[in-house]
Amino acid sequence: MLSAKFPGTCPLCNAQVAPGDPIGRWMGSWAHRACVEGWRQFESNQLKILSGQTFAGHKPSDWKRKPASKAPRKVRRFAYPSFSGKARKVM
Repeated sequence: MLSAKFPGTCPLCNAQVAPGDPIGRWMGSWAHRACVEGWRQFESNQLKILSGQTFAGHKPSDWKRKPASKAPRKVRRFAYPSFSGKARKVM
């Protein structure tokens, strides 16, 4: 386990890193050890989620969408003036 020799800023949480704090390497810079471990855990969980696994026993998801209703949709009617189709005489 490494500890910080100099003060700095964690690139993951933007908090101050004090001398003596446990640190770890993350993408070319130094960060809090807890931030690095948390980010690695997040990445592994993200891969599981994207592959279709869930956290409830790591089983594939059995979620299904409800079938659509068979009821007809209501049609909105507007009050437009009715035209008879006859040409009006223009004066």
